[in-house]
Amino acid sequence: MYGQWLKPRKGFEFLLDYNYDINNTINKLKEYVENNKFLFCAFPGHYDHWMESIRYSIKGEIGFTLWGDTGSGNKGTDKETGIEFKSLIEKYRNQFLNKNGESNEIKLEKPLFSLFYVTEGSSKNNYGYIGFGIVTDINYDYYRNFIGWKEENGYFKIRFRIKVLYLNSKTIKDIKEHIDKNEDFKKINLYGELGSDLKLIPISNTCYNEYNNQVKDYIKEKFDNQEVKNTLTFYQDLYNKAINKSLYSSFSENPSISQQNESLINEIEEEKIKEIENNLKEILNLIEISEIGKSNEDKLNMLINSIKKGNLLFVGDPGTFKTTIAKDLAKIITKRNEVSIYTANSLWFRRNVIGGETLSSDGKIFWKSGILIRAYNKASEIINSNDRYHVVIIDEINRADIDKAFGEFLTIINSPLPENWEITRELIEEIRNYYEKDEEAEKFLTNYEKFKNDPLKKIRFIATMNLTDVRNLFYVGEAITRRFIRFDFKPKALDNIVDNYSKNNKDCIDKDKIKNLLNCFEKNKNKDKKIPIPLSSVLDSLKLSDCNYDKFIAYLLSTIGTINSSKINFIKNKIEECQKGP
Repeated sequence: MYGQWLKPRKGFEFLLDYNYDINNTINKLKEYVENNKFLFCAFPGHYDHWMESIRYSIKGEIGFTLWGDTGSGNKGTDKETGIEFKSLIEKYRNQFLNKNGESNEIKLEKPLFSLFYVTEGSSKNNYGYIGFGIVTDINYDYYRNFIGWKEENGYFKIRFRIKVLYLNSKTIKDIKEHIDKNEDFKKINLYGELGSDLKLIPISNTCYNEYNNQVKDYIKEKFDNQEVKNTLTFYQDLYNKAINKSLYSSFSENPSISQQNESLINEIEEEKIKEIENNLKEILNLIEISEIGKSNEDKLNMLINSIKKGNLLFVGDPGTFKTTIAKDLAKIITKRNEVSIYTANSLWFRRNVIGGETLSSDGKIFWKSGILIRAYNKASEIINSNDRYHVVIIDEINRADIDKAFGEFLTIINSPLPENWEITRELIEEIRNYYEKDEEAEKFLTNYEKFKNDPLKKIRFIATMNLTDVRNLFYVGEAITRRFIRFDFKPKALDNIVDNYSKNNKDCIDKDKIKNLLNCFEKNKNKDKKIPIPLSSVLDSLKLSDCNYDKFIAYLLSTIGTINSSKINFIKNKIEECQKGP
């Protein structure tokens, strides 16, 4: 409902965090029930209303449903909030009061269970109790109504959100079948139980003061029979599928953006991934890569298989498409458009790579997260996805002082293989000991408590390193290169780019003239110092000039990546020599 702008308060992750271990969630909730530490309400409604509310838990905000009340009748008004449903507000507030009726800290003492009751269905099988959950928040809203509710007998200005814990197994089976068949959700059935054993047939939304053994037995039975676990697992699987693929497109309506499908905005569809792979093969055709077969298919497969196993280091001259290949490779294995890329520089410290003490604009000292901590949090979001990774690209790594910036990184990332990586206890304690810390650090401590070192196995680093101008860059020793699988990038002959470009651009009228010029450059490499023309400059110039010879030369001089007049004049002279011929 609020997307990523809200996060669970500490202590409530077990109920609200999709990545939290289901067994731990069940154990915590079951303990409340067994010890009679719970409150409950019953929310009856027409079949169509509950159908739309359950549909919201699939399409709107996975695992959460909505219910509402008009505030009419004799429900009383809560003095503190002014909301016309006194017993609901009191019960909601009482969740967090201790046995003395006090609440010095926000701690769940008695969760407020809500029973879902259908008053009238289309058959005898789909009315009665269809499920239950826990009320997590209450909203008072005159401006909007939930699209699935008809306001024939009043306005549903009181709306509450409920974490779904249990749905009838037949209902879940029906939902799964309709998702698999790509059918309209409205065709499913909600299966209910009459609830005669409960001796509780609600007529309107009601929160009860009296303890009820039958309600306890009913809720406990669903825990004992693994039906709560099956429901939570169903929603968690649904959430993971939504992260991996845009599940929402399989439904007939276009849903509004919610907490889950916001994360799908940057999702890449399979067709787009194929397009990226094909473009990458075209680029790989222009270079040679050490230790990889000659075919583009071999190169691509080798790179994909390698990054799935560990970190990669791309080494080569400027313009050999190292960064471009790294970005496309990251998109292929993360299946996302967004890429985490950082360009190293000489000012990098441990604070940039790992994190550390920082002074805020108002003079306060706080702990600020670096690249690794942010990557750990990103990886925690996909911890349950088998085929997904979070990729971090460090461009031009040899612009940073390795010893100064990457010392602790080498301790944590101690080999190319993520199975061996481990967050140090000292780092955990350091972050905990800072009273002020940024949001990423807070999130990291929460994630580490749940997942330990597992998210590290989902992180992959791709570093690029330039060989040209090494005198002005830092030395990169074996201590860091041992953490990467190294690939050396070497350019093929420059005229290969023209052939490759003209395959997809049949109107390349000056193809032969441009090839002759580039062939001349290649011959001069053996007689003179290396002509500083990157492969990427040739390709960019072809695209910008539309394969026009004169324009190609003009663009080439402006894209070779230097403002050094002697280098530019050197290229100009070589162009004139090549145009005159032998």
